[in-house]
Amino acid sequence: MSDDFDFDTWIDRLRKSALGEALRAQAAEAEDAPSTKGGERWSGTIYGFCPVQGHGSVDNLFWHFRARGEEWRFEVYIESCEGELPGNDKLVWSADGEYEGDQHDAGWMKFSEAWSLIESCIAVCRESGFAMPTGGDS
Repeated sequence: MSDDFDFDTWIDRLRKSALGEALRAQAAEAEDAPSTKGGERWSGTIYGFCPVQGHGSVDNLFWHFRARGEEWRFEVYIESCEGELPGNDKLVWSADGEYEGDQHDAGWMKFSEAWSLIESCIAVCRESGFAMPTGGDS
């Protein structure tokens, strides 16, 4: 990197550019649902773009969601998914799929689409009998 590179100037120019405007518009369109949501014995948060990610709890277990490139993945662990993901030995259940659209579109998935996938995965997980006994309300 050159000694005369000024990050603040560069980011200011990006914000004012057509690309910056386009990125802000795309982000606003993708944030079409709340970032925090919950239901019966589950809750969570989704955030970001490229990738869209999320984590939360379900039936005294922990879930992680990630959409990047052309695919998405939902995983349930016996340990918290905040920060680093637990190892595969802590994985209880997982599902994944391809995201229709252009290459890298999953990273710009609308929050409403992410929540729809997450809620569907939670329902399928529960139907498969993955859930550990609950010890009260989560």
